[in-house]
Amino acid sequence: MNAQLKSDLENARQCLLDTYNLALTFGGPDTQDVESYLNLAADLSVISEQFKRHEASLELAKETRTMKEFVDEYKRQQQNLEKKKCNAKNTSEFKNFRQQLMQMKSLQDEASASGRGASRVECDEFVMESEINVYDPITKQRMANPVKNTLCGHHYEKCYILEAISVNKRLRCPVAGCGNKQFVQQQHLVDDNLFKVRLQKLAEQQESEEEE
Repeated sequence: MNAQLKSDLENARQCLLDTYNLALTFGGPDTQDVESYLNLAADLSVISEQFKRHEASLELAKETRTMKEFVDEYKRQQQNLEKKKCNAKNTSEFKNFRQQLMQMKSLQDEASASGRGASRVECDEFVMESEINVYDPITKQRMANPVKNTLCGHHYEKCYILEAISVNKRLRCPVAGCGNKQFVQQQHLVDDNLFKVRLQKLAEQQESEEEE
C-alpha cells in the first residue's frame, strides 16, 4: 500500500482513539458510544481494502501492451475482486483498533465502579514503576504518546524512537538492562493507548495533589 495513505489511515485511527479518550473524560453518553467509533474504524478499513484492490488491479493491467487492453484488464480485475466479499471488521487493523478501544472503556468502567479510592491504588502502582515507564528512555522526558516494543514490553515516546531508529538501524532497546538483543524495528512498535490513558490519569492525580 502507498506509504502516505497507510500513514494517513493510521493517523486517522489514532485520532479516533484520542477522541474517544477525551469523550470518556469530558463527554457524555452521546459522545461515548462505542459503536459509532467502531463504524468509523470499519470505514477506514474499507478504504484500505479498496486501495489494495486498486493496486492489485493495476499491477495485473501493467502486463498488457496497449492502452485499451490496459483499461479493459483493469476493469476486469476490479470486477473479479468486487465479487469477493470484504468484511472490514475481519481485518487486523480493525481488530487491533477494537481491542484498544475496549481496553480504554474497560479501564474507565473499572475506575467509575471502584471510585476515587481504587484510582488512588492504581496511581500508586504506577508511581512504583514510574522510574522505568513514565519517562522516555531516550530523552528522559515524560511520555505523552507511548509505543510499546512487542519484543521486550518496554515503552518509548513514539516520535523519539522513530527518529532514533531512522538514524541508527542497529539500535537496540534503549532501556538500561533490557535483555532484548534484537534491533528495534518499526514493525515491533505498537501504540499503547491503554498505557497512555494510565499515564494521563497519573499526571492528573499528581497535579491534583500539587494543587492541594
